[in-house]
Amino acid sequence: MPKPLITPKEYYFAAMECIKKEGVALLAHKRAVKEKMKFPALVAKTEGGRGTYRELFEKQNGCCAICGCPETAKAYGITRRLGIDHCHKTGRLRGLLCTRCNSGLGFFRDSYKIMEGAIKYIKKYQK
Repeated sequence: MPKPLITPKEYYFAAMECIKKEGVALLAHKRAVKEKMKFPALVAKTEGGRGTYRELFEKQNGCCAICGCPETAKAYGITRRLGIDHCHKTGRLRGLLCTRCNSGLGFFRDSYKIMEGAIKYIKKYQK
C-alpha cells in the first residue's frame, strides 16, 4: 500500500488553517457591512411623526427602551445594533430594543396577560 502524501493530522491542521484564513476575511467583510448598517436609513412612523433609526437611537441615548441598557449581544464578534420593535398587529413602531428584551416580548407574544403571569410567578419565588 502506498504511503499517503499527507497524514490525517497534517490534513486536519491544513484544513483548520484554511478555515481560519477564510474566516478572518469573512469576519472583516461582515464588520465592514455591519459598520455601514450601524445607523440604517430606516424611516418609520413614530408617535412624534417620522424619524430615522439614528434619531430614535439618539433619543433613547443608545439604550433599550425597556431595560435602559445598551446592546450587549454579539454576532460574529460584533456588537449588534438595537432592534426595531413594532406592533405586529398595526405595524406601528414602538422603539428600539436590545436583543434580550426584543426576544422576551416575542416569547411573551406581546401579551399583557402572559407578562403579568410571569411577573406574579417571579414575585412569588423572590421572597
